[in-house]
Amino acid sequence: MTDGWIVREIPILSAAGSAWFDVVAEEYSAARFPRPIEILLRSGCSLTHDAGFYREAHAKVLIRNPIARSVLQGLEPALQIWAYVQSVPEERRAIVGIGRRDVSFDLGLPMPLPRFTPGDERPIAAPYHWAVTKLMDQHAYLEIAPGGGIRVGDMLGFNISHPCLTFDRWRTIPIIDAEYRVVDVVQTLFWRSRSAELAPP
Repeated sequence: MTDGWIVREIPILSAAGSAWFDVVAEEYSAARFPRPIEILLRSGCSLTHDAGFYREAHAKVLIRNPIARSVLQGLEPALQIWAYVQSVPEERRAIVGIGRRDVSFDLGLPMPLPRFTPGDERPIAAPYHWAVTKLMDQHAYLEIAPGGGIRVGDMLGFNISHPCLTFDRWRTIPIIDAEYRVVDVVQTLFWRSRSAELAPP
């Protein structure tokens, strides 16, 4: 390390996203570099896979790449944000305590999946037609059907379409098992570059 910067004999070349990592891997494999290079695929969303945009992107990877099909089958969404139902002001609308400060929204709104009512033994699936129609800073408008039985105090778990921009909203993320018991906790760490720290305000 020299003056705070890391010096490597073999440089790292990093690229790709979770939607195109197979294409980048093929291009890098075929490239001829003038010196040894360490390749790092930057496909961060593969950590939690997730729903919406990245579920569709993953399906396309499996279609176009036989190697990916052989090793990446069976990925499931693994990031959920839970929130309480705070109000049911209309028979077709509920207000939930989840907003833009909690989840990403650039590639699709969060999707309600599990539902837990206090007193039940475990969560159950939310009706398929429930959908977030609008996301405010701290609240979501949830479209429901009359007679769905939703109540203030119910909890909803939301699948996320773009996990990368959800990670940076949370300092600590609990890891749960199949019974929804917390078994571990991870911290998210986002480092600023040295040049950003030295830049004038």
